[in-house]
Amino acid sequence: MSALCLGCLLVLPLLAASASLTPPMGWSSWYAFSDSVDQTRMEATYAKLTNRSVLPGRNRSLKDVGYTFANIDDGWQACKTGVDGSFHSASGEPLVNTTKFPDINRMTAEAISRGLTPGFYMNNYICSEGMPTGGIGGLAYMRNMRGSVDFLSRHRFGYIKIDSGSVYNDMQLWHEFIHASGQTMVIENCHQGHMEPNSTWCPFNLFRTSGDLHVVGLDIELLATASVLSLSRPGCWAYADTLDAGPPAATRSQFGAYAIMSSPLILSFDILDDRRLEPIWDILTNEEAIRVNQVWAGSPGKLVRKWSPHLPSDPVFAWAEQCNISSSPQQRWRYERASGTVTWEDDSGRLKCLTAEAGIGALSLQDCDDLGLRQGSSWSTWLLDDGRLWQAQPKSFLGTTGILQISACNSSKPGQRWKVSTPPGKSVPCNVQNDLGFEAGGCWEITACSTADFAEVGVNYGCKPLPSRGQTGCPANGAWAFNSNGSITSMMDWKCLQVDPRDNRTVNVAACSSKLAQRWEVHGASIRSLDMPGMCVDSVIPAPHPGTTGRCVSLSVTNDAGGAGAWAGVLGPGLQLANFDACKGPMSAVSISVSGSFSINSMCVAARHGIPSPFGPLQLWAKPQDQSSVAVLLLNRAAAGSSLLNATVQLDELPGLAVTGTRILVRDIWARRDLSPITGTEFQMQASGG
Repeated sequence: MSALCLGCLLVLPLLAASASLTPPMGWSSWYAFSDSVDQTRMEATYAKLTNRSVLPGRNRSLKDVGYTFANIDDGWQACKTGVDGSFHSASGEPLVNTTKFPDINRMTAEAISRGLTPGFYMNNYICSEGMPTGGIGGLAYMRNMRGSVDFLSRHRFGYIKIDSGSVYNDMQLWHEFIHASGQTMVIENCHQGHMEPNSTWCPFNLFRTSGDLHVVGLDIELLATASVLSLSRPGCWAYADTLDAGPPAATRSQFGAYAIMSSPLILSFDILDDRRLEPIWDILTNEEAIRVNQVWAGSPGKLVRKWSPHLPSDPVFAWAEQCNISSSPQQRWRYERASGTVTWEDDSGRLKCLTAEAGIGALSLQDCDDLGLRQGSSWSTWLLDDGRLWQAQPKSFLGTTGILQISACNSSKPGQRWKVSTPPGKSVPCNVQNDLGFEAGGCWEITACSTADFAEVGVNYGCKPLPSRGQTGCPANGAWAFNSNGSITSMMDWKCLQVDPRDNRTVNVAACSSKLAQRWEVHGASIRSLDMPGMCVDSVIPAPHPGTTGRCVSLSVTNDAGGAGAWAGVLGPGLQLANFDACKGPMSAVSISVSGSFSINSMCVAARHGIPSPFGPLQLWAKPQDQSSVAVLLLNRAAAGSSLLNATVQLDELPGLAVTGTRILVRDIWARRDLSPITGTEFQMQASGG
């Protein structure tokens, strides 16, 4: 949940301005209908957007409060019906699946007649188009770009989402063609954090700041968007992603966050389903919150600060933070080589041991005496060696990733040692397990059950049971047959293991042939290539540091795996265990001094209450409003149902607030009521988790 308050705000009508000069508001089809979108659903959605009787007595529609765009996302195209397997005709026209969309003109006319702006989607992911003849800028490429814009203009689309699924990624070129068409269109740059604007260049009206909401999550989106708000401005808005329909508390947090960062408010759930729409109707149509989003008073809003309250009732964890020699939680660390323990002494003199207890992602500190950790727990015994803090006890298989390749035979390399579950040469189904020695290795498996030639083979997912007799397909993607002619076939699709002829390095599968690249010899624990003498199959998993599990203490890193544009992510504040090669990097460089400090990378480790979170969990956001007022939002990104947290906010940390007297008027937007005025220099806010 969140608390949203405004100083000195009058509830005024929404500003009447160009949709590109205020953050766009509307609806998009992807999370509602995915690739099942069609004309019938779209026209029903138009009707729902303009329906003033969704809730009895409200007498207003989503359109009435500003949701005016209605956008078709991916799934409209007639796949592979165009030139060279594309969905563009010889004239460059996008080819629509007319079974799903029998009359585009009628559909857009229906939207326009209701006062809505119809939207469309290009550069699709579904049946993604390859590079046309002539490449980028060639005749076919330019013809397809022009044909796409002609299609949009002719059908009177006023909103276009340009995704990153194909080769038509030149946002400047899209802008120029659309401008030349004479059709006014709002342009969405959906390149997930890439192709961001600068202070003088922005050939689009909104730009996605991160990966998809359902992939990276709201927390990543908030931090990624906060990092680029300095680029956000009227006509060029930083856009986190669409608004989802969750429980009211979660929806209110997301809606409040998007409002206060001036993110476009674009719904993407099935609004035809009243069971999803009605519980959050009053949130989505809160005109005071919408006004916070739409008003421009010189700033799109900002993340003022994020922090943890470090409640004394919470468990103690290892936190990585900026070094401060006067900070007591950063002092009194000690490493004892004889016992293999890393301890921290609290103010009462009790020792707490650093532990990577199973089931806890971050490294915690637990009372050594109470838990008997000083006697050598498998999760709290360490070896400080070569600038790394290694886990010193054996562990069970944890899914170490290794992709097969060929390398010079070396029997001392664990990645080249294999156990075949049945004698080779008899064409009997078997598993092939990496015999690592220091942990249970994984078995050969065709990644994602791919049936394509050159499909990847790795040891990523443990070992599957052998399939039933005669069973093929995905249940058999980890089963192999070693044949008398030297070939090794997959029982999933009868393809043969080979050295990839494209790089003479990768080991994968392809249709069986008589080529020597598909012939192998089992020699003890090694599997040798007959085509490349002296070369063996290798998972490239290295031997661990002597006397350790091969895992070491490392800084946690939080970033946007789905986008990661300008946002580099967050280092820490948690510590975690890293595998093998990651231990070579700077995130794992550790020092524990005799004076009692514990450093990792360029940060210092402190013993503090609460699970380390890169998201706060408390976040204070603010956005200047007109009339010298400011909107303030407190988010608690801890799990739903966690403790209600209090925060003290200083007036002088809020941007845009003019303090001209002794009283500051305050209004709770969610409750739509005035609160007691502020008479001092600070005030209190509360937020529960979720």
